[in-house]
Amino acid sequence: GSVPAFGRLGSNLAYFFPGIAGFLLSRDTTAVRVFPVAGAEPDDVRFALGRGVLPRLMHLHGTPCLHAGAVRTSAGIVAFLGESGSGKSTVTAGLVARGFPLVTDDVLPIRIGIEGSAMAGPGLPELRLQPATAAMIDPEPGFRMRVRGPGKAIWVPGPALTFTGTERLDRLYLLQPHRANIGSGPVHGRRPRLSPRRALLKLIANSFWVHAAETAALASDMSVLTRVALSVPVRWLSYELSPAGLDSVADLLR
Repeated sequence: GSVPAFGRLGSNLAYFFPGIAGFLLSRDTTAVRVFPVAGAEPDDVRFALGRGVLPRLMHLHGTPCLHAGAVRTSAGIVAFLGESGSGKSTVTAGLVARGFPLVTDDVLPIRIGIEGSAMAGPGLPELRLQPATAAMIDPEPGFRMRVRGPGKAIWVPGPALTFTGTERLDRLYLLQPHRANIGSGPVHGRRPRLSPRRALLKLIANSFWVHAAETAALASDMSVLTRVALSVPVRWLSYELSPAGLDSVADLLR
């Protein structure tokens, strides 16, 4: 998608997503005004607001958000981070189709609990998938396709497959681009847990922020993400893009 433009308009913070909408955030970040571009798809405006603007508002209010997909397991929340195209939404959707409740697709808020543990959620309880990926996963019920345009398929799982609370963050996986169908399933456990320093750098690279001048918000993020890097295992994961590969990832989480 297009890269949003950021700037200031008077005392407001301003974001513009080309072809979709402009957003004005009041300086105290208590109000957001939306200015859709003529002809913009409502789903695209919602996408820009929910996955572009709101996580940055949370950042300004002291809650960092990771660009990640996540599901709930018996041990807590497991999140998947990675570059665009690495398979975050695919693995998240595949796990939801295998019975793991969806926490979020794209935006995962992180907080430090009263006892000092990393907590995650709630997130965005819908998944956006490439149509070919959706066909492979077969995410019923609640699956719908965009009516117009080349946009992604949208899946909103029912209440039984959605988790809308906050829970302990159990682990994080950094996804590498999935491999061809070679029958070897995911690669995991062969590499040690990332060092806290490397983990912190990866968390920073996969977080939402507004501007380098927002030093208070950045300092707050650094404090939270450092605690996460020190206390939550972060490992690499590569999986085969196939039902068998997704079955193997599900076995890893059980």
